[in-house]
Amino acid sequence: MRHRIKEIWRNIGLTGKLNLIILLSICFVSLAGLASIRYLTVCYNEELYEKNAMALKYITSDLETELKAISTMTDYMVADETVQYNLTVLKDSPDPAKRTRARRIIYDCLYSYLDASSAISYISLVLPDQIIHMGTSNDLDELDLQTVNGMADEAKGRLIWTGGASGTDSVFCVRQIRQKAYLKLDSLATLYVKVDMNRLVDRLLNTADITRADLDIAFVSEEGAAIYPSESPYKSYCEDYRQSAAPYRIEKIGGQAFFITSGTLPVTGWTYVNFSDYNRLFSRLNMVMRLCMFLFVCAALTAMLFIYLIIRSIIRHFHILEKKMAYFEEGNLDLMPCAYHYELRGDEIGVIHQRFDQMVCSYRRLINDNYVKQLLLKDATIKMLEQQINPHFLYNVLDSINWMAQTYGAEDISEMSFCLGKLFRAAISEQSDRILLSTELDFLDNYIRIQKIRFRDRLIFEKEIPDSCLTISIPKLSIQPLVENAIRHSLECSDEPCRINLRLAQEGKILTVYVANTGSRFDADLWERLQNRRIRQEGSGVGLTNIDARLKLIYGDSCGLHFMNQKDRAVVYFRIPMGEVKEHA
Repeated sequence: MRHRIKEIWRNIGLTGKLNLIILLSICFVSLAGLASIRYLTVCYNEELYEKNAMALKYITSDLETELKAISTMTDYMVADETVQYNLTVLKDSPDPAKRTRARRIIYDCLYSYLDASSAISYISLVLPDQIIHMGTSNDLDELDLQTVNGMADEAKGRLIWTGGASGTDSVFCVRQIRQKAYLKLDSLATLYVKVDMNRLVDRLLNTADITRADLDIAFVSEEGAAIYPSESPYKSYCEDYRQSAAPYRIEKIGGQAFFITSGTLPVTGWTYVNFSDYNRLFSRLNMVMRLCMFLFVCAALTAMLFIYLIIRSIIRHFHILEKKMAYFEEGNLDLMPCAYHYELRGDEIGVIHQRFDQMVCSYRRLINDNYVKQLLLKDATIKMLEQQINPHFLYNVLDSINWMAQTYGAEDISEMSFCLGKLFRAAISEQSDRILLSTELDFLDNYIRIQKIRFRDRLIFEKEIPDSCLTISIPKLSIQPLVENAIRHSLECSDEPCRINLRLAQEGKILTVYVANTGSRFDADLWERLQNRRIRQEGSGVGLTNIDARLKLIYGDSCGLHFMNQKDRAVVYFRIPMGEVKEHA
């Protein structure tokens, strides 16, 4: 029976195993959790929800109503035709009598709006040259009027809420009154409504029959700053609380534990934070909480042990597969000896091991059957690419000779023919894929002599070649096409002189060849367009793509051509290893 169970387990798919493990773990933990939560819920639901739900219901709904009433009052005031007209008179009329009468009428209007809410301390209209005020006090100096006016101007008539100075426990409702006549929307005045939050919150708490000892409330702005109360012992905590998305928390503040809940007032965008004395509210639940935590910890540890034992039995087979891969990576083409017979398994683990063993056998057969063919294909490809480069160079040189003969006569033909002969002998007689750097530079010097006859003093060619690099072997005809490309795109397209610099840098066992020229720059996507044949390839365009292909065939994909713009120069470069070269098919 035991053997039969093991056989069934081994042949269940990996997904089925993991699903079964997770299902069993969730069931085990859930049963323990449900039993604990059920017992805990009976104890704390009544007191928790009764106190906090009642407080939040009365306070937040009444507070929202009060603030909405103030917001609505400002809407009416902004749209009031009398206020609009008389503010326009104060703004535009030069007649003192009219301005005095308009100011008196605005006073009367403010008096009527002052009764919109008992929490309003005063209403002020700030004009560029005066302040019209109605209420118990006028302490606008507690605000940075320049900053608040700037905020109101950015709001373009929308309502904004801001806190007062420290110690005032007041907030301000601020908005611009803009001219509606003829849809000018010019700013007429900035409306300030001061709300006494102490008066408002105390009235709401008294209505809900709650004392500040049982429940205290604070408000945090959208920017995370404490709005009310300004001198609260919870001020620093409130400024950081907005960053938390938790609906409630139990935190210690000043050595005292608090049960903290929060919510949002849509009319202002503030977050309200309620602080209830945790010890008074939950003292008889602490023992139950400790018991529940103990049950959860025991259940979690048991589930973790169960999961660990099962997963370990699965993962060890992947460790064996990892050892097989490392054995194969070391170059061993035979199968690694293994005591476990995976061909008898029908799950994903058995299939993975079987497929890997088949891959090793196929790879070994592929190496033995195709290695010689791949070497021959590589050599043929390199020879074909070289044959593409040589005729292209021949046509360019012949074109230069013809141009010189027609333009200047025959005095330079002898030297050009001599250099051309040396170029042909170097290109055709040398049959090796790689030649000494000194031989490649001789080939390049002959090419430069021909181009100097053509371009005279406009061509300035410089070389920075360390003597230690002259005996290094590089692919034949790998530098001359880069110089030819620089000449074509800088000298043939412009009458300005061109400075071409060939520099070789040795960094450890890596040789870097740089060809830089003035007078031209590379487009950001030039190389991509050349490779994808999205633009017409002129001059050495074919040569550049062939050089890139040759370098990658000989040294690997990391040794192709690279292009960049450096200050006023276009730079093309490639890197090749200086040691033993491994052929890449």
